[in-house]
Amino acid sequence: MDYISIFDSITTLLNTEASISKTKQSLRKMFLIECRTNQKLLSIASWKDVSDGIKNESFKKLSTVNAKAFYAVSDKTILGKLIDKVSLNNSKETKLEQSSDSSKIISLITRLDALIFLGNLPNELQSHSKAKYTIRINNANKVILQVIEILEEQLKEN
Repeated sequence: MDYISIFDSITTLLNTEASISKTKQSLRKMFLIECRTNQKLLSIASWKDVSDGIKNESFKKLSTVNAKAFYAVSDKTILGKLIDKVSLNNSKETKLEQSSDSSKIISLITRLDALIFLGNLPNELQSHSKAKYTIRINNANKVILQVIEILEEQLKEN
């Protein structure tokens, strides 16, 4: 599903006050499903001795559509802990990557979009890539697990 069709669906549902709450709850659920799917794809990419080809195919299947839709229509009260700053203990990322992390949801989106970009590089560029897949996968996985925990907590509350 592309952005336009998701946002068209959202705007249709946001016509009444009762629909707003229901729509945001539905988006939260879709975001959780997307996170769980992405976490499984990252798990495949982190298998021992997995080829770069399988990693790249896993990266191509990652998605941030629901994360972006949820972030776009949510305010601070809906986002809750998802706007807390990410903390990745013992991260081997560069200082620039660590300092560029803002909220958990933004960090998740940017990390997954970077992996999607790497997965979509032409083969001739992938062989010259200096991307540190293991570090990127591990850190994206840490963030996604934090987000899943928050989303599950929020769904229990509502």
